[in-house]
Amino acid sequence: DEITKAKSGISWDKLQISIENQDLLQPEVFEKLRRKLQGLFGQLKAVEFLKTLDPGITLRTEMQVMSQSVDIVAAVSKTVKVQQCQTFDAVTDTVQTVTLKLRPPQGCAIECKAWKTASYRFRSNIDELEREVSQARSVFNTVIVFVTSDFNKLPDATKTDIIRRITESGGYLKVLPGFSSISA
Repeated sequence: DEITKAKSGISWDKLQISIENQDLLQPEVFEKLRRKLQGLFGQLKAVEFLKTLDPGITLRTEMQVMSQSVDIVAAVSKTVKVQQCQTFDAVTDTVQTVTLKLRPPQGCAIECKAWKTASYRFRSNIDELEREVSQARSVFNTVIVFVTSDFNKLPDATKTDIIRRITESGGYLKVLPGFSSISA
């Protein structure tokens, strides 16, 4: 309920109005709604994952950071290890898999991207993601970008470049296991 009332999401009321007015028959309306719902389900999957790590976690959506809203702000209630996060090591010029350790009352910013594989190829999407991570990092010590398993289908060079850009902006990348844009 908290996520669906967020400004960047789509409320159930707007969804109901779109369906009742049969706006969904218009391809551009249907596509916009589909993208919003994909994002919503991405956020819900991230929340579900975070709650498996810490059932007492405090979550808040739509926090404004430098006129940019962060998808989710999380504060852990106990020490939590977020395994299989990816970061770029500039010294070795390789992607590293690390375990993040979050300690209470540490807060972190979460960005969720439920993109199809092709969406990662649009430079404007990656530029925007880089900007979002950088802005969130100016307020939070830790920024994690949650992505769907579609990310794993990208060519290695593309994955490395995206992880490098996220790392240089101050974030980590975490693939949500068993969750794709199609399942969203």
